[in-house]
Amino acid sequence: MLIGKVDLEATGLGMFLYPYQQDALNYLYDVGEANSREVWLHINRDGAPDPKSRAAVINYLQGLAEEWLIAYREQSGKGGYHKVYSPSQEYPSLEGLERELVRRLLLKVATEFNAVIGYRWLGESTMNYVRGEES
Repeated sequence: MLIGKVDLEATGLGMFLYPYQQDALNYLYDVGEANSREVWLHINRDGAPDPKSRAAVINYLQGLAEEWLIAYREQSGKGGYHKVYSPSQEYPSLEGLERELVRRLLLKVATEFNAVIGYRWLGESTMNYVRGEES
């Protein structure tokens, strides 16, 4: 999964995404679709405190697409084919994507630390949600 960190002092997606990753997702959901260059330009707009390389943005977007968290289509253009990214049909809203990221995080924690906390610690309804059995 594409979680770069866990920061319990932060809020929302900032708890486990770097600021540029959060910015990229917000931009993609705001504009509806964009190629990696457009996302990269947005992240590195004037006054950006921590500029990111184009490769970092491409790798992040491609990783999200490989995890089926966002969608892409190939568009022909100068120099060959280019990917145009968009919200997936499964997660058409940013809130839906956030919910899925939290579900995956909880499942990973429950799986990795089952011996320490046990599934019972999370409660049956939470585990059903984490397993995707209940919305």
